[in-house]
Amino acid sequence: MLRASALYIVIIIALVVATLCSSMIVAAYFYKLQYQRKFRLERLQNNLESGISLILSSDSNYYSEKKINLFYQQEDTISIEKISWGFFDVGIVKAYFQRDTLYKSFSIASAIDSLKWASIYLVDEERPLYVSGKTYIKGTAYLPKSGIKESYVEGNSYEGDKRLIIGDKKESKEILPVLKTSRINYLRMNKESFLNSDSSFRGKIIKNSFLNPAMKFYFKNVSKNVSNINLEGNIILFSENGITLDSTCILNNVLVFAKSIQVRNGFKGSAQLFATESIIVGKNCVFNYPSGMGVLKTDTKTNIQPKIVIGDSCVFKGILFSYEKVKSDAQTLIDLGKDVRIEGEVFSKGMIRFKNGVTIYGGISANRIIYETKSTLFENYLVNTTINLDLLSPYYLTSNVFSGASNKRKVLEWLGTK
Repeated sequence: MLRASALYIVIIIALVVATLCSSMIVAAYFYKLQYQRKFRLERLQNNLESGISLILSSDSNYYSEKKINLFYQQEDTISIEKISWGFFDVGIVKAYFQRDTLYKSFSIASAIDSLKWASIYLVDEERPLYVSGKTYIKGTAYLPKSGIKESYVEGNSYEGDKRLIIGDKKESKEILPVLKTSRINYLRMNKESFLNSDSSFRGKIIKNSFLNPAMKFYFKNVSKNVSNINLEGNIILFSENGITLDSTCILNNVLVFAKSIQVRNGFKGSAQLFATESIIVGKNCVFNYPSGMGVLKTDTKTNIQPKIVIGDSCVFKGILFSYEKVKSDAQTLIDLGKDVRIEGEVFSKGMIRFKNGVTIYGGISANRIIYETKSTLFENYLVNTTINLDLLSPYYLTSNVFSGASNKRKVLEWLGTK
């Protein structure tokens, strides 16, 4: 005869077994969910990489959003888009699978075509290039037919390498290499796209992802002083007059368009600045890579000389650019102060003016080169100047506005993920 307690034992054992079984079922269910989630994530990441490869392909032209079904399956859908961002482009890729979505934004630049890249391209105006002092030039040089010669300037005889150019010497043409006009047209930003934009900042820290629409600020005819503020990401400032960037403001990947732009002493940041008349940079400023500055002459009837002036002891990493469609008497000017260091490229469809001690890790292109002392200007003279193409970072990428850019596009900088 069974004891009554045996029934309780059976019930307890049954409860334990049921609990164990249900726990195993729940564990298996959650394991399956996690496996499916991991599978979806890997699939989304693979699709995202496919989208990035598509947008980087040399023949891609996705300046409006386009949805693509990969592998002819509705489940593998991506959306790709490019937007112009100063000298470069920004790519935006979205990958969809069921109810999950991954986003990625990144800036795009061009690899350098080593066959076209040069340390110096000086237009042939039937006069040679003169070097004096401790001038050092390394890399392929495109020079006038009259070549390069040593010179004596204000107590400075030539003290550099007797080869004068450490690299190949080639003959330049009477005009600079052709630029990409579609990029030039974009850089001439007009006010129509800013008419409904904000006219003042709201807060001291403003960050906007490139996954969102551009945040635009339009200051109309007011001269705007930007100070004590942190601006980062997909932000554009536009003024029909002048904009001043104080050393107390922090810019990261921001675009600035104005009639004239002034940068105060000691500024540090990363930005692209574009003006129709002038960009004046104070002393001891640092522009981190990838930065850019450009002056573009739009009014052919005016005698104003568009110019970029870089103050003494500045460091600039990126592109310095001046442009006019038709050569004028008041050619565009890029003026480099004493002990300035440039890591990148300087392109002037006009003149580049040097002061003592300028160092360039990269290349320069110009119609004419000027060396300035306290009392005199010397045309096509380089004195105590270093131009070394080999010291430019091997990871440096350029803009497709230049003929020296290859068809190969690369990711310049990862801007955001989600």
